[in-house]
Amino acid sequence: LSTSRAQPPLQQEMSAKSLDLLEPDSLARLQGLKSAPELNGVLVKIVKYLPDRERYLVDFPSGERKRATFARTCLSPEGTERCAECGASEGLTADH
Repeated sequence: LSTSRAQPPLQQEMSAKSLDLLEPDSLARLQGLKSAPELNGVLVKIVKYLPDRERYLVDFPSGERKRATFARTCLSPEGTERCAECGASEGLTADH
């Protein structure tokens, strides 16, 4: 007699929603990085989610690095940000 149970469909759907997936072209800030702490706080642009790796492919609009992948826990979603001076919504950095 097996004690493991499959999740009911509704519970699976709720689990997927709780992942809070980030949309392509949205902005996020890196956080909690231990191997590259200098990147914490850097604004990145979500390219796409890589489900097989459970990582997000991101671009660094300010040129800190080329594309890289990060776990969802290392990405803090940003609101729709715009520069108060020029109105830019892409390529924003903390000091833009």
